[in-house]
Amino acid sequence: MARMNLLVWSLLLLPCGGLAAQRPALKPIDTDRPDFTEGTATVPRGHSQFELGYSRTSGRPDTEAPRTEQVQEGLLRIGVSRHVELRLSQNFVTITPNTPTPRNLNGFDDLGIGAKIALSGQRGTIPALSILAASRLPTGGRDIAARKFLPMAALLFSWAGEGRWSMGSELIGERTPDDHLQVDGSVSLQYAPLERLQFYGEWYTFQPVNSGAGSRGEHYANSGFIYRLSNDTQVDARFGVGLNHAASKSFFGVGLSFRR
Repeated sequence: MARMNLLVWSLLLLPCGGLAAQRPALKPIDTDRPDFTEGTATVPRGHSQFELGYSRTSGRPDTEAPRTEQVQEGLLRIGVSRHVELRLSQNFVTITPNTPTPRNLNGFDDLGIGAKIALSGQRGTIPALSILAASRLPTGGRDIAARKFLPMAALLFSWAGEGRWSMGSELIGERTPDDHLQVDGSVSLQYAPLERLQFYGEWYTFQPVNSGAGSRGEHYANSGFIYRLSNDTQVDARFGVGLNHAASKSFFGVGLSFRR
């Protein structure tokens, strides 16, 4: 399965080098990282955008939640029309169980494939609206991945003020690895003190719908920043904490994104 994952990425990345040749100047790069909330913007037609990073999540010591590291956090976004982009995602994951003698588990997670469609731009106080549809494919490592088709759909909203403030929100419905329905939601507030620098603060939650009486939702808060090195290149960092006992204890991550 690892060879299959690498082959898919190679085939998709090969044509990306020439997609942006002789294109007019673009707006600054607009990524879907580092916060949980996806943006409403799509990648311009004829261009590709690669977003990658590293993150580490720590479980609570008094629970069975493991420590997790994600290396790559790869998201390839390809603009196929003015309002539509195709998406392919892939992670390499290391899981350290919370046991007296832990044995690390390593491998590729399931591939993700999907599309984002921008439906409408902001009109006064009415937010911009996009939809995102995607699914995990059963391609990952046996010790790491769910190895199931896990579809999801999301509504994405964004508001841009006349000043330096903006806001985004997301509502998600998805199938979980244990074949239940889960609803996720988020609100992200952004502030840009400089043209190239933006900070954000965010709350998001995962809420099981039909998982039984013992299931509990998870709540998180996180904050971070992005800094544009150029019109087409960005670095980012984030740090977050779980707000209830069912959530992981804390996490942090860094990333790099570029557009061609």
